[in-house]
Amino acid sequence: MNIKTVVYLILAVFLAFSVSAIGPISILGADVEVSGAPGEINNSQSITVQNTDTADFDVVNFTVTELVDGTETIPVSAVTLTPTTADISAGADQIVNVLVSIPSGQKAGTYTGTIEARYDELTHDSTTLTVEVRSVPGYTASAESLTVAQGLSGQITVTITNTGNDDITGLDYELTPTFTSGANTLTTSSAATGTLNVNHDSTVTLPVVFNPPADQATGAYSGGVNFSYAGVNRTLDLAVTIRAQQTTLSMPHVEYAESNREENVSKTITIENTGDFGLTGITLTTTAPDTVIENVAPASLTAGSSFTTTVTTYIDDDTASGVKDIGDLVFSSDQLDQTSNIVTNVESMLSFERVRVSIDGGSWDTVSDGDTVDDDAKPGDSFAVKVRLENTFDNDDGFDIDDITVFATFFEAGEDRDDVDGETDEFDVDAGDESDEEVIDFDEDEIDWEAPYGELLVTLYATGRDRNNAVHRAYLNFSVNLDRENRAEFIFTRLDAPSTASCGRSITLYADGRSIGTKSDDEVVLKFNSDSLSISISEEFEMGAYDDDNCIAFEDDEDDCTEFEYRKSINIPADVREGSHKITAKLFRDGGSRQTDEKDIQVTVECGEGTSSSGTSSSGSTTGTTTDTTAPSGTQTTTSGIDVFYGSGDPQTGSQGAVASSTKITDLSNNQGFRGSGVYIALLSLLSIFVVVGIVVLVVYMVTKPKV
Repeated sequence: MNIKTVVYLILAVFLAFSVSAIGPISILGADVEVSGAPGEINNSQSITVQNTDTADFDVVNFTVTELVDGTETIPVSAVTLTPTTADISAGADQIVNVLVSIPSGQKAGTYTGTIEARYDELTHDSTTLTVEVRSVPGYTASAESLTVAQGLSGQITVTITNTGNDDITGLDYELTPTFTSGANTLTTSSAATGTLNVNHDSTVTLPVVFNPPADQATGAYSGGVNFSYAGVNRTLDLAVTIRAQQTTLSMPHVEYAESNREENVSKTITIENTGDFGLTGITLTTTAPDTVIENVAPASLTAGSSFTTTVTTYIDDDTASGVKDIGDLVFSSDQLDQTSNIVTNVESMLSFERVRVSIDGGSWDTVSDGDTVDDDAKPGDSFAVKVRLENTFDNDDGFDIDDITVFATFFEAGEDRDDVDGETDEFDVDAGDESDEEVIDFDEDEIDWEAPYGELLVTLYATGRDRNNAVHRAYLNFSVNLDRENRAEFIFTRLDAPSTASCGRSITLYADGRSIGTKSDDEVVLKFNSDSLSISISEEFEMGAYDDDNCIAFEDDEDDCTEFEYRKSINIPADVREGSHKITAKLFRDGGSRQTDEKDIQVTVECGEGTSSSGTSSSGSTTGTTTDTTAPSGTQTTTSGIDVFYGSGDPQTGSQGAVASSTKITDLSNNQGFRGSGVYIALLSLLSIFVVVGIVVLVVYMVTKPKV
């Protein structure tokens, strides 16, 4: 047998083994066909994949391609195969379910793709997947109303949008031939009926034209258009307003940007004929001083056309700062005349360098334009404002600004929500310099009790003149937040008593207060307390909201009073110690469960000759003998400079209290004995060394001892 024959035999055996090892994969049955409308899901289809070989196949993959109809496609993600892989034994079948989700808005048509079962490059099979997307027609129509002048033409544009999933061919429409306004009629110039075609995902327009005569009655006319396609009908209402003929012009004001004195400033504006007819015999002039028009207006202007012109003004050295109307721009024609203002905006050389505000005597907060003061205010709080201004003229060749006054308005902060006004004295500021800090003197310096809560505006306005008599102005605004609780709240407006009192005599306590909250309370509690003077008073009464009846509780019979006045005579004990005593007053709402205010006053008690009192003074000093029998945990008292601790407190020296009983202090520093001495420790260490050495010698001997 020659070598070639041997090679052929080897190849034949290899091929035989290869064929026997990799058998065919077959998809049984007909192609898969699915139909439905956009948005529908079909899961009733499946394929059967068969292994016709004698060998098992593991990991057979099931896939699908994109579905195509011309230029339209359904993505692979719209088709789900279950399972996507499987092991198929020899001679066995595998069922693969096919689920198709037709995308919403998918264009109608017949889409085809391929489902494949693949083991490897040699072992696979496929079948065709066909998806028929049914046609679902749909469309919308819209239009805007029309306003047209008598004798002119105009049109309503109707827009038809294809909202279905297929091309629309033959959309019929029927237009109302005559629009009506009461008894008046308006005829359209467009065809009454017609047919439109609207491609998928597209729009078309239908113009509805009107040519009203010059004597057409004015008014609002209504009509409509009807559409019909594949059983889908739509009606769209249309509206036309006929107005009288107009002759109008658009000519804006000439408003210059901020400028300096002794300079020219210019502005270009556009003038447009917005009327229905042309304008003839046009002229353009000005009444403003030192002002010129730099280009000539056209002699005529057709309807809808426009032209531009430039206006220039020289700013004199005595022109006041800020915005000022200096004259008019005058348009004249055979048909109409019209004017617009010419307004300058001259720079001010006076500015606010610093503004500070204090609420109720608190810290001074610096505010900038538009800021809100950091500290909130309450009704009844005082307020104060200080300002410092700057002259921004150059200090070498600029002007001083003299007779400066700052005016202030605190809106709604006064009685009956009136504004509170204030101003400074007159002062001067040299060129390039700053003023001293000036105080604004207000008519009232407290926020009224009935002022509205929230952000209250304060405006500052400064004015002065330079040597050319030009006025310079500066403005700054800030806000004060008036914090009024959205509940019942009460505060003291006065708490008083005589500053001195005598032992065994009586004094009168004075307590005035008012409501500043938004709600009333029929269980307001007023309390006075002083342990040292044996005072404990509690009174309950009714109060209204801050804006209720203006009456006095305890005096009037009304329930909803906004204020109270309380007077109480108290006796000073005869045996009270001399010195200063504190009396605390508190206000509560909700029957005493919520405190709303607290104030203290001091009363100095003086006792005459022969009257004595004992006990500890408020400063901690004692008269007579004082015995303190207890000491709280964590505190200490001192005796003869030795710290004595109770509990876990840290040492504190300087206490003037006395220890209740003698406390044994054990000093361990010189009571150690022989066992605590250094000699005892040295002897003990030496003995330990001898013991260890003896143990080591004994062990060595036992190990090295000769056997008998």
